[in-house]
Amino acid sequence: MVLSNELAKNTFKREIRLNEIILLNGKSYRVVGILATGSGLLGGISGLFGSSIYMPYQDAYSLSSNEDLSETETDDYSADVYSTIEVKLKKDADYEAAIEEIERKLRLSRKVTEDTQDFYVNSQKEAIESTRKMINGLTAFLAFIAGISLLVGSTGIANTMFTSVLEKTKEIGIMKAIGAKNQDIMLIFLCNSAMISLVGGIIGIIIGTLAVQTILFFISIKMNAPFEFALSFKATFISTLVSIVVGLIAGLVPAKNASELKPVDALRYE
Repeated sequence: MVLSNELAKNTFKREIRLNEIILLNGKSYRVVGILATGSGLLGGISGLFGSSIYMPYQDAYSLSSNEDLSETETDDYSADVYSTIEVKLKKDADYEAAIEEIERKLRLSRKVTEDTQDFYVNSQKEAIESTRKMINGLTAFLAFIAGISLLVGSTGIANTMFTSVLEKTKEIGIMKAIGAKNQDIMLIFLCNSAMISLVGGIIGIIIGTLAVQTILFFISIKMNAPFEFALSFKATFISTLVSIVVGLIAGLVPAKNASELKPVDALRYE
């Protein structure tokens, strides 16, 4: 038999290893394989299905404790025994044609029509499509919230830079009096706004990562399943770059206003 990683490590009195013999209902079975962590159904949340054993179906039926199954049914492996049948298609197989063929053969086997069939056929592809739609909707919602946050943040940065220009009007006048050009003043204030947004973006990434880790921790405890969070370097880089760009855009008008101040007016400003 093949054991899931969770079952091999945590269920028995000691950790089960390859080629060891275990007893199930008084019968001995050799462990020929142990699944790697996260290699089960749905990958990263395979802990939800961690107590899994893979073995020949004849042996699985011999372990059945269902008293409703007669000895004849168990020996013949009649259709009533099967609760589910899993089919794996070959690479590049015609998915729709395979589904139709499976349904047709099951109808013939069970002697039912399309209107009276007592089974249904579903697939991971449909589940994945449904999950993808849900994730896309959630992503769009989070992007909308992120857009509002960026708008509010850019407004705050612009206000901060306008205030900074007013507070440093005399310094701007002195810099211009000793030869600073308009582009020099503008560059200084743009760098200032970019630094503010960069620091804010880094703090946001840290807080967001800690919040997600905390949520996953409580979900793992609640569902008794391991959930892992991996911070994407690409996403981190893009979010940091976006925060800098937003800061530059927000600080553009205050920087332009600062660069266009006349030295005489700036020096007389109180």
